[in-house]
Amino acid sequence: FETIYYPKVATSYVISEESFFNLPHVSSLRLRAAYGHAGNAPAPFSADRTYGSSTVILADETLSSALTPNAYGNPDLKAERGTELELGFDGSLFDDAISLVFTYYNKTTKDALLSIPNAPVTGFTGSRLENAGEISNSGIDLSISATPVRTPDVIWDDQGAFATNDNKLLSL
Repeated sequence: FETIYYPKVATSYVISEESFFNLPHVSSLRLRAAYGHAGNAPAPFSADRTYGSSTVILADETLSSALTPNAYGNPDLKAERGTELELGFDGSLFDDAISLVFTYYNKTTKDALLSIPNAPVTGFTGSRLENAGEISNSGIDLSISATPVRTPDVIWDDQGAFATNDNKLLSL
């Protein structure tokens, strides 16, 4: 396989540090955004058809060397590539008594690698990799933590999380 590049860019902005920012009870607020590519490259030699060697006994009971099918291969195989957008914020309220972290993500994977069984008539056992689909994956993650009681003797922390994930097979 040729060299594969997976570029990514991410940025964040702590808007609560700006002089114009003045929301009552908001201690801090950071906005986040990221866009990039990620992927999964097939294992080395996945594209190559390979054979193994074995010893066979001929009709006259002599030993001989033989080639046996090993891996079917796929010369058209390429790495899968995902493109993802992620947006979110981190914030805290009431002098950091409540913290929120929210993330929205949307990822599409093209040329998804799937293991396809070899037809027995080929003489190859097992399976081969194919670039066989496009998959969409999106959702949100939300976590909340709070400290409802903070005294010199007692600190009470609570945490909760909520997440969604929507996977769709767009093409196969």
